[in-house]
Amino acid sequence: MRLPAAVALLLLALPAPGHGEEWTTYTDRAAGFSVSYPADWEAKSKPMPEAELKIQAPGGTAPTICTFGRMYVEGYDQVPLEMALGALNADKIIKAAQVKNADVHLLVHERRRFTGREAVYYEVSYRKPSADATAGGVRYEMMEFFTAASTGPIHAGCDVPSDDMELHVDTLFRIFNAFVVLPGS
Repeated sequence: MRLPAAVALLLLALPAPGHGEEWTTYTDRAAGFSVSYPADWEAKSKPMPEAELKIQAPGGTAPTICTFGRMYVEGYDQVPLEMALGALNADKIIKAAQVKNADVHLLVHERRRFTGREAVYYEVSYRKPSADATAGGVRYEMMEFFTAASTGPIHAGCDVPSDDMELHVDTLFRIFNAFVVLPGS
């Protein structure tokens, strides 16, 4: 389900945590980021060098999983931000998604502001193969921001079963709004 640009921008304007629900905040100072998410979502973190937080929503037809953190790119410190963001073109996004998935379609690929920084935002629709070879697998939507900090490339992304997108979309954009690149990063 592709969100119209006006709806996506409106959702990005939603406040971060609130509305009576309990949220938890994860901070990794070494990696240079912090993010808040609903307290009933399961969380697992990896220490440096991956410096990643993975959260999973309860319920739904299949797992809704979001990942946040640093991405290691050799020679990053020698590449200007504009070049790093420009290199993340549509072909590279599709090829990366095709490594483990089928029927990949790029829905959105645009520049946006994220955490006060210039970023690339994209949405990809794909089918995740099923462990059962006779089943068709689950159709997913991936929403991801990619930006940069002095500590290296940083991403925030969620993979959501297409059938569950309406269930989670408001919460996902609240999570994106609650993602912070820490000062000095």
